[in-house]
Amino acid sequence: MPSTQRSGLSATIGLLLVIGLLLVGGSLAVSGGGILSGGGRLVAGAPASPSISPSSGPVAVDGPVVDDGNGADTEPEDSPPAAGTSFDYTCEDGAIRDLTKLRWLLSEVRAGSRVDEDGNFDQIYWKMSRQSKQPAKKGTTVRMEWTTPREAQDEYGIQRVLGDRALVITFDGPVEITANQTIDSELLESESIDQVKRIQLFEGEDGKVRTAIGLNSDSCARMEARGWGAKKAPASSRVILDIERFDTVQ
Repeated sequence: MPSTQRSGLSATIGLLLVIGLLLVGGSLAVSGGGILSGGGRLVAGAPASPSISPSSGPVAVDGPVVDDGNGADTEPEDSPPAAGTSFDYTCEDGAIRDLTKLRWLLSEVRAGSRVDEDGNFDQIYWKMSRQSKQPAKKGTTVRMEWTTPREAQDEYGIQRVLGDRALVITFDGPVEITANQTIDSELLESESIDQVKRIQLFEGEDGKVRTAIGLNSDSCARMEARGWGAKKAPASSRVILDIERFDTVQ
């Protein structure tokens, strides 16, 4: 009988020890204080930060004035004043300014023959779409400069400028183009334009967008911008150059 009692007692003690170990192990597993907590714990990776995707189109947000980095705040010493968005016919250099101070994408240049109360004229115009409502440090200035075909070719390293006179139109400011464009004599003549010999739209080495226009007449020119004097940010704008047209063109 004593041996039987000792066996029962040993079994009871063994059972209590097993239960105790199970309780301790369960406590360690729940609290995280087990062997995996000493720097070797397997932890699921943190959720990745959401990526910022580029906009698929023009951004339209209001914001503070920013420096566009296109040198729009520097002007040539001999630059004509550009206080407004238009000037009348002149055979001197001239300039207009974008009062909205917006960034623009110049999509294309076009030409056509026109008539108004002042008579016949040939018109060249540049179509632009707004890239952002956020204003640049300074708006674009468009300068019209009279020169010669040879001087224009040598200055900008472009294709031959046809005619005996030339106009160089410079977009100095936050204006971009997607590709250079050229309108040759054949296309101009098909629109009954024979005093304008060639139109070349290009981006210069200084990053400024320019257009070289070859002429074969003694015409003067006027310029205006539609949309650049608006109080609200327009979605599009147009710069228009009118060149006087004479009945007799050499």
